[in-house]
Amino acid sequence: MSEDQGDDENLPAAPRNPMRERRAKQELARKANVTPANRPMRRPGDRLPIEWTGIPQSAQMLVDWRQKRRRQFLVRLALFCGVPTLLTFLYMAFIASPRYVSEFKITYQVYQPPTSLATGLVQSFLGANAGSTVDLSTILYQYIRSEAMLNKIDSQVHLREYYSGKDVDFLSRMSPKARTTTFLRYYLWYVSVSQDEGGYLTVDVQAFDPDYAQKLANVIAKAADEMVDDMSAQARRNEVAYAEEEVRKDEGRLVKARLALTDFQNLHKDINPQGTASQYSGIVGQLETQLSTARSQLIKILAITPQSPEVTATRNQINALEEQLKIERARLATDAGGTPYSELLNKYSALQFEEQFAQSALLSAQQGMELAHADAARRQNYVIAFAPPNRSDNQRLEFTLEYTASVLVGSVALLAIGSLLFGALRDHGGM
Repeated sequence: MSEDQGDDENLPAAPRNPMRERRAKQELARKANVTPANRPMRRPGDRLPIEWTGIPQSAQMLVDWRQKRRRQFLVRLALFCGVPTLLTFLYMAFIASPRYVSEFKITYQVYQPPTSLATGLVQSFLGANAGSTVDLSTILYQYIRSEAMLNKIDSQVHLREYYSGKDVDFLSRMSPKARTTTFLRYYLWYVSVSQDEGGYLTVDVQAFDPDYAQKLANVIAKAADEMVDDMSAQARRNEVAYAEEEVRKDEGRLVKARLALTDFQNLHKDINPQGTASQYSGIVGQLETQLSTARSQLIKILAITPQSPEVTATRNQINALEEQLKIERARLATDAGGTPYSELLNKYSALQFEEQFAQSALLSAQQGMELAHADAARRQNYVIAFAPPNRSDNQRLEFTLEYTASVLVGSVALLAIGSLLFGALRDHGGM
């Protein structure tokens, strides 16, 4: 068996070409000088010779097979890629509702209240001065894409009615009875959020009307601002409540200290034991001075006139002063109840110190409460829209080209994947 014959057996049978067969018949009739009238009848099983073109029969069949595959590929490319791309272009250019995009950029600001001695205890307890580990940028990103945001803005601008309105083209229109998940999917399709370097967010809001797009963007920015403010509202309320509770505690402590001091004074029948002790000390000092003077005078008299009657008078005076001094010293040592004045003064000093400390604590707590109320009235965390929502023009051409290119690339990718899978299955199955 020759090499050409081996190739012919491996190649698929070439398709019949009526034009080529007709030409071959005419050429054979011309060479045999046979007219069509006396040409012998051809039996159905006879094969006519193929006209020699200078190309082997196996190579010619391979060329024909490749041309057939090329035509099939072009047909598939037109059906699976060209038609969807053309329909998408025509729909977006002439049927789809126009699109408008309102873009804005937001960031957040965190207020740090000043630290003061009066509110140091409150702030340290609540962690007001501690560095926050909460990433507000991520929280804002998730909140704008959440169902909570969708429900809030829907109650303000009736977003569900807008998406299901008759002015929207039938492919972009949402069913009025769509479920919440479908509604959220529509919302995320027309509202996109991206996190940029620097801690700010870029929000693109699409709508079918420029005024509504700008209005929806403003509502989203305001809702994000309110959410950030609400995050710190609970902390501010807790700070105020704690400060008010401290004031109430210090007030009760001061009242208790004053009652204890009053009970002590009533028990010992002395309003000011310290003053009384000072008074007794003064009397004892005066008596000691007088006693010292009398003794000096007695020594002087005895030295000059020992027999003088003043000696007896002076000695009586000294005895009287000594007796009075004993009495006063006894009064200074103990009160009427027999309690030593040293112990009495210690208790009285402790009660006085407690009253003064309670009064100072109450004053500090009142100042802290005033600062807490001031901080509560001040917004600590808030959103800044440094690039506010704009009113854009119609972007039909941009969206048309974008969607057309997306459909073209997607259909080509699907066709390539499908062709690879079909080829793999054919080779595996021996097709």
